[in-house]
Amino acid sequence: MAEFKMRWAQLDVARQMESIEFIEKFIVLLADSGYNGLELYLEDRIRTASYQYPAENETYTVDEIKHIIDFAAQHNMEVIPCVATLGHAERFLRHKETEHLAELQGDMKGRFGNSSKLTFCITHPEFYDFIGTYLKEVASIFPSAWFHIGLDEFWDFNMCERCKKAMPTLMDEQKMFIKHINKIRDIIQSCGKRVVMWSDMFEFYPDVFKEVPRDVLLIDWQYLRDIRCYQGHLLDVDNENRLAVNAACGFDSLVAPADYLLSNSQSYFKYAEGKTGVLGGLFTCWEKNDNFIYRYLPNFVSGGLQMSGMKPDAAYDAMCKKLFDCEDTVFKSALKIAMNNGLYRHFAGITDEAILTRDYHGLNHSEITVCKSVHAILNTFVGKITTEWGKLCLTDLLDALWEKSLSYDALVAAHDIFDNGCTADRRKNFSDFRCSFADYLDRMAARWLTYRAGITPNVFEQCQKEIGARLEKMENALASNAWIRVNGTLPDGFGVEYVEVEYKTAGEWHFAGRGVFKPSNENIGTFCRFIPLEKDFDTPVEAVRLTTHGLGGVGLNFVEVCANNGKRYVPRAVLALSGKVSDPVYLLNNNTTFAWFGGQSTRYDYFDRHAAEQRNRAVLEMQEFDTNDIAMAQK
Repeated sequence: MAEFKMRWAQLDVARQMESIEFIEKFIVLLADSGYNGLELYLEDRIRTASYQYPAENETYTVDEIKHIIDFAAQHNMEVIPCVATLGHAERFLRHKETEHLAELQGDMKGRFGNSSKLTFCITHPEFYDFIGTYLKEVASIFPSAWFHIGLDEFWDFNMCERCKKAMPTLMDEQKMFIKHINKIRDIIQSCGKRVVMWSDMFEFYPDVFKEVPRDVLLIDWQYLRDIRCYQGHLLDVDNENRLAVNAACGFDSLVAPADYLLSNSQSYFKYAEGKTGVLGGLFTCWEKNDNFIYRYLPNFVSGGLQMSGMKPDAAYDAMCKKLFDCEDTVFKSALKIAMNNGLYRHFAGITDEAILTRDYHGLNHSEITVCKSVHAILNTFVGKITTEWGKLCLTDLLDALWEKSLSYDALVAAHDIFDNGCTADRRKNFSDFRCSFADYLDRMAARWLTYRAGITPNVFEQCQKEIGARLEKMENALASNAWIRVNGTLPDGFGVEYVEVEYKTAGEWHFAGRGVFKPSNENIGTFCRFIPLEKDFDTPVEAVRLTTHGLGGVGLNFVEVCANNGKRYVPRAVLALSGKVSDPVYLLNNNTTFAWFGGQSTRYDYFDRHAAEQRNRAVLEMQEFDTNDIAMAQK
């Protein structure tokens, strides 16, 4: 493989600060793995003369940043700043002195239904003075010729009344985006630097792509398991040859995989090799506030070596030698399986969405077995790995696999209850999971004191009570032996269509649950979502009401209700429809034919607020399930 000119790694210190000591060790490891640049994803983590709002323990001082830059230079590493200038502005906007610069004010709802202040309002008359001053102060600290200005995922753009007046049409919105790029570029150019930006929002604004100044360096990020082309991130997942488009239009590019999956970086760097205009890669990492970076270091090191000219397999083998000083085939094979199967973030395996959802054809027991087996195999190498980095990586990876394994225990226990009822033994299985997860959080809170000594807050310690209460509530709900199952389908994992489920007994409607229902596996579209019902009832279920709204629609069909008295209710007829529901007759079938709620195009809904807010509803008459109703039983 040819060597990339620019071999950068990113460290997200906006979502989680790391100690100066750790950053120094990280720089040494990166330099030894072939990297020549470290991008610090900062947001507002530098305290400057004009920006004094965060507490001192929430920011780095200018002297600390200069120390990092000088230390990196000693190892032939350039340090590049990244400050988000449109979306991902929540850290800037959390202060009372700056919240007026947010796009969402008061009770305004954003595109995804919440009021969080995540995006700058670029039509606010004070905005460019504020951001320009801060950017100049940050730029003056860094000798690098590059400055990354963000510009990804600014979902709540053009929402306030002032913005809507300035951008009444989609073309106006696109041109305002270009105007913003040019304004920020002028600020950065006045500091003697060249702009770097994410490219994903041109999926939303393709008509103005060619108006971007050609000295802007575009970063195309892709985090899928296997990169064969550029795929869109939200809007109908378009497939593009983006690198060829960039080159044809005269842009230089970097490709950006993430540390989540080994195959992601291996395939993306291989895909980008030799492509015109590709200067190199940026190996990204994100949001390490509720996990640690050590478990991902094998992917960092392997990626750096691959960008330095090694073939993927050779880079992986060299990583195992460098990090672990281990050439054992069993160890290397088990580690590769772990790094290619993904590790959870944000306790994703213990959410309602994860535990209460299964693929239409059942649980993936091969995936569960792989996780538990790899954990057992790697655990046998504790004590055999003697390098400093290797011990840290292996310990943290085993913790990550423990969390994933516990999450699978919860999944199996919950669906055993759904299928067979909540006996004392089955409830104990879920209760045992809860206790083990509490032990896991205790362990991780203790790890924090070692891995992030002196950095507050200890997120694991902080979240223990909330997670414990949530899992206890889930267990109590499972014990009711009453639930609703909804079958659904999505073509990809990017749908953002909310589904609300209600049921009617004794003439009264009851709320069951609401959420964005999705398959558990990105490669499987059909799924079953269970909603435990805490409310006991033994009266017949008369009807079920399904209501959706959001972006991109969702396919739904059969609904089943299990009462705590053991009776089950299924659809008899469609009573009423409103909004946009296609093929509603399929709501009566317990198979893989689906009624479609909402639109087919996420793009259309994204730009048409009326379409996104429209309620699409079906009311189903329910009847008690009877085997005599099955056609085969009637013969």
